[in-house]
Amino acid sequence: MEISISKGQGITQAIAANLGLNKDDCRSIKLSTWQSVMTLVDEANTKRLQNNQSSIFTGGNDVSSIGDSSTWHSNFHVNAGDVMQIEDSVFNKIKELLTGKKEEVQQAEEQQVEPPVSEEQSQKTEVSKGEETTIKPAPSDAAHADEQTAEVNAPEETEQAQQIETQDYKLGEKLDTMFKEMGEFDEKGHVKDISIDITDDDWRQLAGKKDKTEEEKKFLDTDYKESVKRLGLAYHTYIDKKFGNNNGLIDKEEYSSFESTGVPEELKSDEEAMAQVKEITNIGFDRLDLNKDNQIDYEELSAYIHAMDFGTEEGKSNGLNGKISAYDFMVNSLALSKKEKSKLDEKLAYAYNALFGKKVA
Repeated sequence: MEISISKGQGITQAIAANLGLNKDDCRSIKLSTWQSVMTLVDEANTKRLQNNQSSIFTGGNDVSSIGDSSTWHSNFHVNAGDVMQIEDSVFNKIKELLTGKKEEVQQAEEQQVEPPVSEEQSQKTEVSKGEETTIKPAPSDAAHADEQTAEVNAPEETEQAQQIETQDYKLGEKLDTMFKEMGEFDEKGHVKDISIDITDDDWRQLAGKKDKTEEEKKFLDTDYKESVKRLGLAYHTYIDKKFGNNNGLIDKEEYSSFESTGVPEELKSDEEAMAQVKEITNIGFDRLDLNKDNQIDYEELSAYIHAMDFGTEEGKSNGLNGKISAYDFMVNSLALSKKEKSKLDEKLAYAYNALFGKKVA
């Protein structure tokens, strides 16, 4: 079963649209039922990954938090234009959970293997089946499938998703502006004294506390990772929307277009200089493409932000302190564009695994 993701949709909305469920239908379905649906999706995804097939979604797989809109960009995340591949047998189970209707082909097969019964037994069976049907929710009216699909494509959640995307874009734009300022020197030729806060002062104060409880350690870890992911997603949203086609992935051409904005105008007419810029850009893209699918997703940009917070090889920053200084940014940016392997590669691999449980290809 192939299910296309339309703009503003998540997995549940795309499945609902595929089944012809309208907004009222979706609201009548219990959250626990949707959690059962997403459990099936997660199990299907695990099986695909074990068979070296493409993932159905990115980010986390916390079924218990699917009703929390603040997690939609980091939990069971899909992008407009994605096509989810779900086995027919799994989708039939999903369909039965949401509509109470089994696949007709499956019912026909079950009828074929039933042994002959007497007339009295046949009557009892019909009554039994009729009673079973009455306790299940009625399936949607197929005659209104197109109308229902249109309604599902524009629910209240879609508007919320668009608002979140706009907020992410603005945050990503601000982040990019600050990174560009970090790449410049002040009037005395010194690195500018500016930094980007990944976490807040309260987090840093707690991080410096001695004899932290297990609860405090867990909070520090969770809060830090969520903050890094938020920045990574915002930065990616901005680049993807302004320089790409807003499909949730940045290819090499889009990344090159983004990086070219930092090239001085006087160099753009210099063929030799632009050839060097292209080479440096390609090296940076390949280093950030941690899963080697020739695309950069928000997880990979999140790993880069995390890696910059580790400081530099020379140890001239405070290390992992929830801040990226201008010096951190400049040294890591230089390492990003070098052919030789460096500590940055180690930091990227660690961050990718720490944030998303994934290994560099």
